[in-house]
Amino acid sequence: AAAFLAAVLVCTPACAARLRDPLAQPSVINARERHVRTLQADLAGIFAAPAVEHGLVAVHVASLDRHDVLFRYNADRLVMPASNMKIPTLAAAAERLGWDYTFQTTLSATGPIVDGTLEGDLVVRGTGDPSLNRRQAEPVAVLDGWADQLAALGIRRITGRLVGDDNAFDEQSFGHGWSWDDLHDGYSAPIGALQVYEDAVTLSVAPGPAPGASADVAFVTPGSGWAVDNHAVTGEPGSPLTIETRRTPGAFLVQVTGSIPSGSAVVTRAM
Repeated sequence: AAAFLAAVLVCTPACAARLRDPLAQPSVINARERHVRTLQADLAGIFAAPAVEHGLVAVHVASLDRHDVLFRYNADRLVMPASNMKIPTLAAAAERLGWDYTFQTTLSATGPIVDGTLEGDLVVRGTGDPSLNRRQAEPVAVLDGWADQLAALGIRRITGRLVGDDNAFDEQSFGHGWSWDDLHDGYSAPIGALQVYEDAVTLSVAPGPAPGASADVAFVTPGSGWAVDNHAVTGEPGSPLTIETRRTPGAFLVQVTGSIPSGSAVVTRAM
């Protein structure tokens, strides 16, 4: 029986006393089948573990083919969605767009091509393509391909502007309820109709030449336009790694603090 699991953990120490026994009724429903009982026991063991005793867990597991409720634990509690929202988001996208849907990014001109010169603007119009990132292929290679196509049309020079059109999406790029102190992390990048590298950059931190020296901090992702305020230092060999990054929402300055052990490997942070 295929099952859909929605479980959210929110670190709320005061909630521990309100949690119910995962195997208490009515958490377990219709447990006559052995594999369902196994599933229930496995989930109960997870949510009864000491690692989650100070959090709030809300779980509802249902069969996708028979719609039976297989497991329930604090299912009536309202909690903040987390990365498990990607599952219903994917399901909704597949339902509305289809599995074979292709995002279109188009290039268009606002003027004629005369003797190799585009007399007008070149407009790049996006529709939210998420694939211009290194997980698929190097985005620069894709952009080079666009340039090759323009050259094949005889364009050697553009007198106007290069315009990025992201109007396919509205201006609300952050989700409602997102925590402000998460906004500098790569997983909190705002959405956009025209984006590259998933609207995120990678920061690398390497130890300096000797303990006490400044750490070597640089952006791996090119063209971000961000600046670095580096306060990170090189620690003694074997010392703890305590690198932290901060960025005020809307600012293009990243502050790096903490320590990286001498002789250690480079560490990266997605921002």
